[in-house]
Amino acid sequence: MARFRGTVQGGRGEGSRLGHVSTGLTTRANGWSGRISTRLFVNERDEDWASVHHEDNAGNCKTLYHGPLNKYVPETPWVEVPWKIEPVSLTSEVTHAKE
Repeated sequence: MARFRGTVQGGRGEGSRLGHVSTGLTTRANGWSGRISTRLFVNERDEDWASVHHEDNAGNCKTLYHGPLNKYVPETPWVEVPWKIEPVSLTSEVTHAKE
């Protein structure tokens, strides 16, 4: 029995694929300037997990998410600006807002 189901919609209509505990489900969406890859799989504790990656044409790969499928668990929120990437901390802003 399938544990995962994926669909795609494109120029030729819709298609779907199934993934099982043993195989998982992997998708890749390619564009001219890069691609997004997703992988759904079952971890060693029989939990559904997801892994999402961005890869540019130079081969640089960045993990966007790796964690449980039933809830989003961010590692660190990031804000990208043209010249650098900085972590964002809302703790002080929330603390000052309460005062």
